[in-house]
Amino acid sequence: IKNFIFPSLNTNDTLKQLINIELKNLNYNFSYLGTRYLSDAIYEAYYRCKDFDINLNTDIYPILSKKYNKSINNIKSNIYYSTNMMYYDTEANKLGKSIGLNIDFKPKLRDIMILILQKICNHKN
Repeated sequence: IKNFIFPSLNTNDTLKQLINIELKNLNYNFSYLGTRYLSDAIYEAYYRCKDFDINLNTDIYPILSKKYNKSINNIKSNIYYSTNMMYYDTEANKLGKSIGLNIDFKPKLRDIMILILQKICNHKN
């Protein structure tokens, strides 16, 4: 029954769907390139970073840079822009409930990624 409700995350499409659902729940806008880059960054982190030890500059951004044939700074700035837009377009209460914290400041990108990875791993178990 568990496998029927939460299909195995061995399929790439299932994992990508879960990531995108979590990003939508945080009010990320998929019309921004940065949101798509962030989705891929979380996907790469899922497979490459053990115990949520994510170093974006060395582990993730170079992969996305090669994949999209864009500079690392371009990838970073697009993700930063989409995260800023998410933060300013979302009420603090709603964002705090989604993240599970009482926040009065913009969460860091690494924290958002870890939150989504934790939620995905909870679906997996």
